[in-house]
Amino acid sequence: IHTDIARDGTLGGPNLSALGEMVELLGHGAIASGGVGTVDDIGRVAAIGADGVIVGRALYDGRISLPDALDRARRWHHEP
Repeated sequence: IHTDIARDGTLGGPNLSALGEMVELLGHGAIASGGVGTVDDIGRVAAIGADGVIVGRALYDGRISLPDALDRARRWHHEP
């Protein structure tokens, strides 16, 4: 799990650069955490190749609905 504590709770988007490095080093199993504020952020994390994403404040604040997040996660596994 890669948590960028400087972005955690900010809703400003995950640290895709650092996440990309982690994905490259691990090959698989990387999970992003920190900064996710939109469903598009979930898509960007998927595009980097991470295997998962933790969404916190965006769900609590209603910026992302659980059904929308789950829908994006399901499409994540079916889209390159």
